[in-house]
Amino acid sequence: MPGKRLTCAIVAILLCLAACGLGAEGVLSDNDIGHSKDMTQTGRWRPPAREGQDTLEGERTFRVFPGGRSLSRVRVAAWWPAGEAPPEDVVVAVTFKDTAAQPVTVAGWTGAGGIYGYPILGRIGGSADAAWKTQYLVCPRSQVRRHPDGEWRGHWSLLFNKGEPIAVDRIQVLAKTEHVQAEAIRQARAARAASIENLKKRFKHIPRTEPTPLGDVSETSKRLRFIPYARSTTEDVYPGSIPRPKERGARPLKAFATPGEFEPIQVAAFALERLAITAAITDLTGPGTLKAGRDVAIHWIESTAMRHGGGSRARSWQTKPVWLRPNEPRTLEPRTSQAWYITTHVPADARPGLYRGEIALRAAAGRAAFPIELRVLPFTLDTADHVARGAYTADVVSEEHIAEMAAHGLNSASIWRRIEPRLVDGKCVVGLSPAMDDYLRKLKKAGFVRAVHFGGGDPAAGDPAGLASATKAAVGTPRFSQYYGQFWKDIRRLERENGWPEMICCPFDEPVKSNAKTRNYLACYNAVKHVTPQTKVFCVFMNRPWACTRLGTQADIWSCNGAFAANQAEKQRLAAQGTHKLFYTYTGCMANYRPGPTRFNAGFLPWHHHADGTYFWAYLWTAGDPFNDLDGDHLDWSPVARDVDGKLYRSLSWEAFREGVDDRRYVETCLRIAREKKRQDVLDKLAALQSAIAPGKETEVSRTTQGLDYFFFEVDNASTLDAWRAQVVALILDMLGVEE
Repeated sequence: MPGKRLTCAIVAILLCLAACGLGAEGVLSDNDIGHSKDMTQTGRWRPPAREGQDTLEGERTFRVFPGGRSLSRVRVAAWWPAGEAPPEDVVVAVTFKDTAAQPVTVAGWTGAGGIYGYPILGRIGGSADAAWKTQYLVCPRSQVRRHPDGEWRGHWSLLFNKGEPIAVDRIQVLAKTEHVQAEAIRQARAARAASIENLKKRFKHIPRTEPTPLGDVSETSKRLRFIPYARSTTEDVYPGSIPRPKERGARPLKAFATPGEFEPIQVAAFALERLAITAAITDLTGPGTLKAGRDVAIHWIESTAMRHGGGSRARSWQTKPVWLRPNEPRTLEPRTSQAWYITTHVPADARPGLYRGEIALRAAAGRAAFPIELRVLPFTLDTADHVARGAYTADVVSEEHIAEMAAHGLNSASIWRRIEPRLVDGKCVVGLSPAMDDYLRKLKKAGFVRAVHFGGGDPAAGDPAGLASATKAAVGTPRFSQYYGQFWKDIRRLERENGWPEMICCPFDEPVKSNAKTRNYLACYNAVKHVTPQTKVFCVFMNRPWACTRLGTQADIWSCNGAFAANQAEKQRLAAQGTHKLFYTYTGCMANYRPGPTRFNAGFLPWHHHADGTYFWAYLWTAGDPFNDLDGDHLDWSPVARDVDGKLYRSLSWEAFREGVDDRRYVETCLRIAREKKRQDVLDKLAALQSAIAPGKETEVSRTTQGLDYFFFEVDNASTLDAWRAQVVALILDMLGVEE
């Protein structure tokens, strides 16, 4: 019987492979998870099936992954003859019984990034149809490494995590072909759609109410069978949006940008009947040419079910516009809207002047063409690296993500407990991995000027950076202080010798939560300052208005997600006494956040409060499939994600964060020019604008959770952000002697 079961399982997989254009020769590594008794594994996998046990089902044997955060690993036999990584990309095929509405995460070992060294490959399951199936996961060679030591030495491994219980029969590694890659993408997207529909039943639907009546429709729109319209990128176009009267028609679109800058525009269509619409954009021509497809890109905006109301763990959902997808024809249902996002990246050597072109929306009955006028301004934006702009990341990220963050204006990084202490000959030094050293060098090369090293979350208050465990010295004792100071002195030595960004010490997160944690933070602060006084110490004040007065003199950088006015006032009071501190706002940027508040919190709001920088939560800190906001225990904390086709996709919130960064860069550029030219009148006008900016309102969720969730400030009218930037540009052009 066991031999018969094994034969039937292999035959079933070979039939599936044949349907995808693969024969047996396409199988590189075959791992019988359910039958083999000697398959090395860890975690909470249940025992393999045997005759007479409840886990036996028909002709199959399998092991059950129990779901939840079980972090269950399984060894996969290496298929390449030599070297750390295989020479080519592959596809991982998992045969399993789909009993999960919440998909299971599958990750492949590389030793860096992801979940304890396992970057995510994809998800399996989600249909909950109890069918046996083989699901394919595209696996780049960059996400495969041999284990260098231990009982798995020379092999690779996979990690299964989160989701709901599933039975796993077999794991195979296949040669990647065009057919099997296409099938992997099709399967994954179909499973995601099924999972979202299943999970919607577990959440409450809160339909959005559209405030604008349709009213009269012009004869031109009636002929087209749709209403073309334009809307600021700070405002959303929902599937149920109806254009306001002033937005309707293919009106001229005007924008401005500096060389090197990205500038977005948004157009949309409201369908009067079911129809297909194709969007196309021309080159923008003027003193030079901005090429469509190279300098000017168009994406359609994908709307999907997202958590709504109640913060990160909300149990209700609403359909929201989120992801930028490659341009393709879109089919609209009657009385629905679809938006397109046009991004112009002005080359650094573009000549100033007016560039013209058009964006056209075409349906069967005709086309609507929006004229575009983009003015390339005669100056460039300052990098303004004295203003910190950073993200909180779960772990190290790939070079592609480093470049992505830099392209969105980030110049500051965070590292989560990845530099470890070692006790050597009675002295505490850094136990540095080559991968961590390489990562920090790459950050510096990409333009990152500072990196905050977190010694852990607030539960690490008794063991910052793992140093108490490594040295057996309790926090607050003289031995701990001696070792902690040595540790940070060695970090700063490596920074200088290896070409890292400036390393900033954050002993652990959120010490203001209790008096005991505050005491431990102060012990770390004093230890660092005693040995290496030039090292900056970073403290997360959250939204506690008292923190800046109690701890302000014993922290070099204050990170605050609320109580901004109190921190601003205390910073200015200390400065008048000759003590200068840095104040960073702490906000959010993730796919679920709306573009208007995201931009406001990244740019004009921090400037209003005289903040020296902004960090956001969070980059690549997801609860499950980042394109399925309902499948984890909280919403997905990231504004960008890699989809099943292996490509990175950006959210509206991510593009809005870059706009906020550029708002601040316009301000800093204007301030520099005004000081150089001794234009006190311009400085006075900027100060008046800075004071006039409304500070917004802290979200209700942030207030009720004491700054633990949804910590951003809402802006009443996001369209004012464009007007404020235009005012700053007018001041710059006036100082340069250029007509507006």
